[in-house]
Amino acid sequence: MAYYLRAFCPGGPVPPLATLLAWAAEHGVRLWLDANAADSDPMAADWAEAAVCYATDRRPLRLTVDRDDGDAESLVRTEVAEFLEAVAATPESAARLFVAAHLRQTRFVVACRLPPDSDEMAYRAAVALLDYFAERCGGLVQADGEGFYVGDEVILPLHWEE
Repeated sequence: MAYYLRAFCPGGPVPPLATLLAWAAEHGVRLWLDANAADSDPMAADWAEAAVCYATDRRPLRLTVDRDDGDAESLVRTEVAEFLEAVAATPESAARLFVAAHLRQTRFVVACRLPPDSDEMAYRAAVALLDYFAERCGGLVQADGEGFYVGDEVILPLHWEE
């Protein structure tokens, strides 16, 4: 089973992939697009999916972005509704209120799928990508089986998985 990290973003433009790769490099993580799955223009901001490599001998990370297109049935709205339900099942707290309010403001979701055989290096690569969205787009990071993060701290544990 794949492991996901997500950033729920209320604003800011989705950057071109080249910007994300440069951000990661500036933060000490070398990443590149998989030449065998070059399905995205690294300079375009309208990308939807990309295979991002972090090691030559490992399967790439799968990075996707879903934008709220205004349709009540959009993937973003569906995913937010599922997470709101899971968050509502947690004990009442300030963190729960914060996360729920943030989710309701989400305009796009960036997800990074790590392959089942991923390691610490893959996790660091995924975090480097999502840190961009946390810092530049107000994104709130969520990790499967862990919860919602602000920086390195889990502010709302959530052990629910899709």
